[in-house]
Amino acid sequence: MFHNPLKDGKRYEFVNKNDPLNHYLHFIITQQDLSDNEVILLHELLASFPHGCHDDWIEPFEHLNIDRFPQKLRKLAANAYYGKGHTVLGAAADWGDVGAVQQLLDMGADIDALDIDGKSALNWAIINRHSLQDPDSLFAADVVQCLLLNGADTDRANYLNKDLNRKMTPLDYAKRRGQQAAITMLEKHNPGNRPGFK
Repeated sequence: MFHNPLKDGKRYEFVNKNDPLNHYLHFIITQQDLSDNEVILLHELLASFPHGCHDDWIEPFEHLNIDRFPQKLRKLAANAYYGKGHTVLGAAADWGDVGAVQQLLDMGADIDALDIDGKSALNWAIINRHSLQDPDSLFAADVVQCLLLNGADTDRANYLNKDLNRKMTPLDYAKRRGQQAAITMLEKHNPGNRPGFK
């Protein structure tokens, strides 16, 4: 069983005032106490951050003047969660947005952080919204390549497939989901991968 970081530390929640149903709830878990001013700045910062509901975050995130915010807050925001516990990095990977993924990594996002479902950003990249339409698309797999180039762990079996009652590596996951472009990239990245799921 994987360690659940959602239970460690103090939780700060940031709700978008324009969303009465809280679809865009972001939160951070930290051991640090934050000042009122830091909470205000984080709220402003996270208002433009990735989430899984709609693509309305993409343009504001691309135009975000990140340099206005202290490094400490940038790193906290880059490691934020949304909804019930999905990472913002995972959301950016799910949308297939390479620029957003790279920006979050540059801000200090933990590339191998797991969400509430035990998925990493690499798992989300494998089945991103573009690759679901075309599993052979190299464009769709660009976000997989971005994560691989930034050092994503390809050996850890973290995602539990409940039907099979076993955890899968990213390569196993890509094979199970039939994502051929991602399979090719993962195999080229780590030719020593043990034989994966068929």
